[in-house]
Amino acid sequence: MGGLRRRDNEDNVSPRAIEIANRPTADGKRRIGVDYVISEAQHRFCMWEGHDQHSMSTTCTAAEVLAGWQPHLAAAGALWLLPWLTRIAAGEVVERADNLAGLG
Repeated sequence: MGGLRRRDNEDNVSPRAIEIANRPTADGKRRIGVDYVISEAQHRFCMWEGHDQHSMSTTCTAAEVLAGWQPHLAAAGALWLLPWLTRIAAGEVVERADNLAGLG
């Protein structure tokens, strides 16, 4: 599992991302979420936790999310992503347009 890194305006995470999940943590002190990063090269997912520009994040492939980030998905209310992530990680060709339609 990858570690979290600073997520702010100086970050190199693409500004073109779609928020998939965003909810308060169990203690209510911060927020936890998942973004789908729109990338020309591959499907990427930003796993983050904190408050706005003061949050920490990491960007993962679908396989990395499946391997170590399922508790994060559960806390963010995004377990519904598992079948989609499984298809992508297995190498199935999943068009970005189909993915975006499924997020709406």
